[in-house]
Amino acid sequence: MVRFRQDLVRQRTATKLKIMALLREHRVVIEGTRWTKKWLEAVTNLGELPGGTRYILKRHVQGLTRLSAEIAKVEAQLRKMTAAQIATAPAMIPLPPRIPLF
Repeated sequence: MVRFRQDLVRQRTATKLKIMALLREHRVVIEGTRWTKKWLEAVTNLGELPGGTRYILKRHVQGLTRLSAEIAKVEAQLRKMTAAQIATAPAMIPLPPRIPLF
């Protein structure tokens, strides 16, 4: 599960890099904090880009949204699995206190 999550995070990072590369290629600067809903909405509503580039950006933003949702689901599953493992783990036996050597 952890590797699956890592793979999703890598895909999300790659998608973000592709979005930034397209914006940089067309010298587009969008004000605001990157990757917020407002910023992503501004990316999808850019009118100054060629039609093909706008389409690609919209598809990348959709993919980014899908990946973020998938990562959240995997993280929730990991939390459930961790809680179940903790609940079924044998009781921990406390270690005796350390004896000083000198």
